[in-house]
Amino acid sequence: MAKSKWVATDYPGIYKYELKSGTKYGIRVRYQDANFKWREKSESGFDTIKQARKRKTDLENSVNKNLASTFDGDKITFGEWYKQYYEMVSPTWTIDSKVTLKTIYRKHLSEFNPVSLTKITLSRYQNFINKKLHEEDLTLKYVKLIHGTMMAVINEAVKHDILIKNKLNRVTIQKQKQQEQKVKHVDLEDLQKLDEMAKTELNTLQYGMYVLMRIGWRRGEVLGLTKQAVTAIDEDVVDVTVLQTRTRSSEVSTPKTKSSYRTNRLTGDSAMAILRALEKAESIHKSNHVIFSHESRVFVNSKCKSYSPAYPQIILDQISKPIDISLTPHMLRHSFASQAITNGMSPVEVARWLGHTKIDMTLNTYSHSTNQGQEELINFASFN
Repeated sequence: MAKSKWVATDYPGIYKYELKSGTKYGIRVRYQDANFKWREKSESGFDTIKQARKRKTDLENSVNKNLASTFDGDKITFGEWYKQYYEMVSPTWTIDSKVTLKTIYRKHLSEFNPVSLTKITLSRYQNFINKKLHEEDLTLKYVKLIHGTMMAVINEAVKHDILIKNKLNRVTIQKQKQQEQKVKHVDLEDLQKLDEMAKTELNTLQYGMYVLMRIGWRRGEVLGLTKQAVTAIDEDVVDVTVLQTRTRSSEVSTPKTKSSYRTNRLTGDSAMAILRALEKAESIHKSNHVIFSHESRVFVNSKCKSYSPAYPQIILDQISKPIDISLTPHMLRHSFASQAITNGMSPVEVARWLGHTKIDMTLNTYSHSTNQGQEELINFASFN
């Protein structure tokens, strides 16, 4: 016998169908199970809509009660809940967002894994934040990123009635005053140490990235370098041009400002490092059977995929931590500018080189761009 067709009524989840004995009603309740997979329960045979609506309400309450008992904040640990949280949010997130979430969890939040959600008290979490700020000396910005990730995980637990409320959002995140003064540049002696480490410890592509950061390129500009942005002028003279960038939110993005579109000329070992990186990139594309076109990225992994914006910091950690130097891509950019001006380069030329929109009015007034100044800066940028 053919199954009677269910027809939706004006009430969500309530359907009607026809039998020889007359009109009957059925219900469907959709819900997420303990693994957050969508399930459905159906019942039929109700004589009136009123009966069907009452039964649907009872069924929904039963399902919610069962889920609440499955996920009891006193019993479920942070680690168990994090796995469920990741499964829920990851399908809609970008690759970069998922990488950031995994990194923060692995390096920091995973210490809460064995703790029941209700046992993560405000005082315990405050001690965790203080440790990150003052003992591990992480930047205020990064600690706020860790905190934001934790809040997302805990708020989702509140949303699913696993916790009654989020008490951790009242935490205080504040650097001690003496720690707020951060060093923004690296001195010349340490720069020389970093240069030597980079030569010996980094592979061809990593070293090419280091060279560009070393001459003041932003990390996004480095990752956005394409084949067409590299022009060989001579055997050891290369022009590199900022045409696009790679950001956390976009694989391909435009530079920050109009002045960020710029061309820097490299000579000597710096130029050779870029040419070798170009050759290596072509080899990687070929091994993956991908055409190395003008639009192709230079800095790609073995599978011919662009690196995440977090990768430049990984490279710098690889060469700076062994010699106990704190280093970020922006510090290299700042250091280049400081060293260039200290060595007598025109501030106007330095501003043009770095892609700054404008410099201090005094420097704009008393410094002038000249061909000689540009030549001096080209020589200075060839630091090897």
